[in-house]
Amino acid sequence: MDNTHNSPEVVSGLAKKQQVVMDIVFIEQLSVITTIGVYDWEQTIEQKLVFDIEMAGITASRQKVTT
Repeated sequence: MDNTHNSPEVVSGLAKKQQVVMDIVFIEQLSVITTIGVYDWEQTIEQKLVFDIEMAGITASRQKVTT
């Protein structure tokens, strides 16, 4: 199911007043050395990118939680 155009309330079940249990994954200080840039000179040097990522989702085994 493609959820890219649905509101978070519809995807999570909150629009139907259901209890929803979500897993949250945190990735902090993920460092990647890469070449990135718009200009040619930028693409010749390595740069360090640091990411802080937060992802929330409902796992398949928890989609039918009842109160």
